[in-house]
Amino acid sequence: MFSMFKKEERKEIYYEQDEFNEEEEIGILIHYTSVAVYMYLCLDGRIENEDVLNDAAGREIIVQGNTISIVVESPKEITEIIEQYGLNNMNLPLFTIDVTLY
Repeated sequence: MFSMFKKEERKEIYYEQDEFNEEEEIGILIHYTSVAVYMYLCLDGRIENEDVLNDAAGREIIVQGNTISIVVESPKEITEIIEQYGLNNMNLPLFTIDVTLY
C-alpha cells in the first residue's frame, strides 16, 4: 500500500510547536474507518505513494482507499489539516510513527 522512507541519517527528532528545522518534512497520514478516524505523524521522513496531488496551499496530498497522506512543512500546519478535514481535535487518536527502510 505505502512505501515508507527515512532520511539517510537516523536521529531522534522532537518538535516543539514553535520550533521547526526547515530541512525536515512531516508526513501526516489520516486513516478513515467505519468506527474511528486515526491520525499518524511521521517526524523522521515522509510517507509516499505513486499518485501525488496538491491542495490549494500547495501541500502534497496522496489519497488511496480510505487513507489520506499529507506532507506539511511546519507543525503548525497540522492544526490547519485537522480543521480543513473537519476532524475533532479532542477525539482524534494521534500516533507518531517511526519510518524504517525494509
